Amino acid sequence: VYYTTRQIVNGRETQTIMRQKEGGQPEKVQDNGYDPAPSRDESTLVYVRSTRTGQQLLKKSMGESGDGCELFSDQVFQYLSLPRISPDNKRLALGGSGEPNLGPNGCGGDPHAAAPAASSRLDLGSLLAPDVAEAHGLPADVWSMNLDGSDMKRIADIKDDDPTVAFSPDGTKLAIFGVAALYVVDANG
Repeated sequence: VYYTTRQIVNGRETQTIMRQKEGGQPEKVQDNGYDPAPSRDESTLVYVRSTRTGQQLLKKSMGESGDGCELFSDQVFQYLSLPRISPDNKRLALGGSGEPNLGPNGCGGDPHAAAPAASSRLDLGSLLAPDVAEAHGLPADVWSMNLDGSDMKRIADIKDDDPTVAFSPDGTKLAIFGVAALYVVDANG
């Protein structure tokens, strides 16, 4: 099982990703990270890290020292929630708030390969409407990309609070649990 521990020392918070096998002792996997998403074969770990300006998404091989490579920087989304790796270890799904601000990444993929098209239509109704109060976090959609960071696309336009995703055993569907509902969507969008 993978989990995150949180400590506050001298007013500074640290988060550590831990792994514990049944009957075994806890083992530190990664400092300064949370929301661990191990691959099914436990060869790869994807995790989130908070920075001074946001949250970045990182990927590393389990035996690799250091942080691994940056799938995307802390400037891509306003907020990230719980990444998950597909059963075939090829795709990643997660919740992301706001429209992504794609840039180069350090894992070899081209994030621009499937950048969402921007709408050129001005929606006066949304500009004049009152702001919506959110109960917990920023409204998020579910996004998917290749494990190297390429081919990012929106899978579900749900604007839900902190969506949690899980792949079906065969990887063809995603279950999405949010505050508003439990959704089942095609993993390809």
